[in-house]
Amino acid sequence: MSSISLPRPFQYKRWGLKGEVIDQVEYLELFPTMDFLNVIQLIKLKDGTEMIRFGYYTRPHGSKEKWRYGSQMTLTMEKNTLKKMFKKALNKKWFKDLF
Repeated sequence: MSSISLPRPFQYKRWGLKGEVIDQVEYLELFPTMDFLNVIQLIKLKDGTEMIRFGYYTRPHGSKEKWRYGSQMTLTMEKNTLKKMFKKALNKKWFKDLF
């Protein structure tokens, strides 16, 4: 079960992109002052394009406050671009050893 409700609206005003986050995987990391919910999200734009976004949500450590999206450091790309990047990365021993 997701800690963040789905689907949820998605928008990059700067790029003029709108759609929905339709699915995600998440991993919770707890630090002394801040909790991070790291995510990989599947986004479907209004025109049907599917994109992948790597990002995170934060909240003060141990709190029940609403998660806040960390918009300063996200990686967002079309699915085919991610596929190409992973194919290249799998040629690197350090990356392949992760899996």
